[in-house]
Amino acid sequence: MNKTANQGSMNAGNAVAHARMSATTSVEGERLLAAQIAAIRGYAGEHGLNLTTEFVERDFGGADDDRPVFRRMLHEILTPDSKVDMIIVTEGSRFMRHAIDARAEKEALLRHGIRVIVVREDVIDHTHGHLADGVS
Repeated sequence: MNKTANQGSMNAGNAVAHARMSATTSVEGERLLAAQIAAIRGYAGEHGLNLTTEFVERDFGGADDDRPVFRRMLHEILTPDSKVDMIIVTEGSRFMRHAIDARAEKEALLRHGIRVIVVREDVIDHTHGHLADGVS
């Protein structure tokens, strides 16, 4: 599956939201998680993206990809009949905390035509985004 048709366009495409909080047992943790979802919805709306699914992880750290919701998201968007072009997160650490592992995962997704968009850092997986992602 290679979804190259929408790779050049930010005004079209299907996206999923991915939000994560390590500890949501407090009111503050839930508030921050809700703020992530609101920011992702806002970004999708501003850029004309169709937000198809919201994947929300509670009480999981981002040290690796061994997280049930994260694994389910990848499974669903990598199926041959998936129409998803993008994963939207608010910050790079919400996707995965370790930069080297995150970069490898993002490159694997890009080979399938799926970009990771980081809202608050405005990093998109293309040449300039790779540079910015490597610096952060």
